[in-house]
Amino acid sequence: MYLILLTFLGIKNLLIKLLNLYPVRPVQPTLSIVLLFSLSLPYSCVQQEQEWTEQQKQKGTQRERAVPVEVHRLTLGTVRSTVKAVSILSPKEKASVRSLISGLLTELYVAEGDRVKAKQSLAMITRPGAKSLIRKAAGLYRKSKHDVQQLQSLVKKGLAPREELTQAKFNRDQSAIELTRLREEAKNETLRSPIAGVVVRRPLYQGETVSPGQAIFEIMDLSQIYAPLNLPDRWSTMIYEGMQARLYDREGQLLSAQAIVSHVSPIIDANTGTFSVWVSPKLTTPPKNKRKRSHKKNRTNKIQHQFEINSKLKPGLFVGAEITIGEHKNVLVIPREAVIYKDGNAQVSVVKNDRITIVDVTIGYQEAQVLEIISPLKVGDAVVTFGQRGLESGTLVKAIWPKNSILPSSSSKSVNQSTIKKDLEKSKKDLDAVNSSMKR
Repeated sequence: MYLILLTFLGIKNLLIKLLNLYPVRPVQPTLSIVLLFSLSLPYSCVQQEQEWTEQQKQKGTQRERAVPVEVHRLTLGTVRSTVKAVSILSPKEKASVRSLISGLLTELYVAEGDRVKAKQSLAMITRPGAKSLIRKAAGLYRKSKHDVQQLQSLVKKGLAPREELTQAKFNRDQSAIELTRLREEAKNETLRSPIAGVVVRRPLYQGETVSPGQAIFEIMDLSQIYAPLNLPDRWSTMIYEGMQARLYDREGQLLSAQAIVSHVSPIIDANTGTFSVWVSPKLTTPPKNKRKRSHKKNRTNKIQHQFEINSKLKPGLFVGAEITIGEHKNVLVIPREAVIYKDGNAQVSVVKNDRITIVDVTIGYQEAQVLEIISPLKVGDAVVTFGQRGLESGTLVKAIWPKNSILPSSSSKSVNQSTIKKDLEKSKKDLDAVNSSMKR
């Protein structure tokens, strides 16, 4: 509009210059008329533009604009109430094999990662001169025993005093004790596993010197592991042995869906206000074979099967435990993002006849993505899951239905499929119309 005005002003200046250059009287009336027309035309254009703008404003106030929102239809489902905590997996049975004598580590029968049985030989420790000491002690014991027998016959005949017999018996007992000690030490030269499990640590190598009390092997039973938890005392009356639980890794991936609470401490730590809970993965029995096998072989296969099941669950692994303390089935569920809180009250925006109605709701069990609604909504109600903030009751909206508008649940009841199909088709058309209007 400003360009048009400037154009007409330029024409006016040109006409004035022409009048000054060519002052011809017969032409003056015509030029005057042209000059007046050129001056009045821009003002009339500006007036028309103002009138058109006012008309558009009046139309905009008469027609209400609909707000596009994402809508979800409510269904029935299952919601669980859980207690979550983090822990590090530990084995139920662990043994540290230590040397009871000093010597040279001459034989190593197992390495790290090997599976061993109870009382299986692990290593051999050699003591220089140990065998000769045993032979010497055995010779002294035989000699003292023979001396006692001779003195007994002499004492009976009265040829030897009784004090010599008493001293001989004392020497015999002392030599017997020394021989027993040496033989027990000889047994300690062979290191054996106290439990069945897996060798997880062996810090020494063959040929090294060991001393009494030095750790040589560390063995763990990987078929029986658990996650120790320290929970607040407010859960002490709700958690008991046998409750269902789940184990997750650091990234939230499910490790075991069949874990159980295997132990609950009977006391509460007064210093921390917590109590101890163990969560153990539930082991399944190996498949039965029709052919008869010995009891020992069946037990070995069972341990091997349990070891294969727990290949992902290793001691020292950081896990998250989730204990289920309650489960409500066939209840009304709603996405968590559909609920907003105002002044401490949970509210939901319900769409009915393309209008918003703000409804106060009561929340039951809560999960990460869904919540249980106790009242006052019902199955099939359409609630806003995105775009509800700032809306008031009575606001005109355009419902946009996502593809996953029905919550997936094993126990969810489906609503009228024809109604859902019509709603989806209508929402698609509305979305296309909104996109086209935005492009314009």
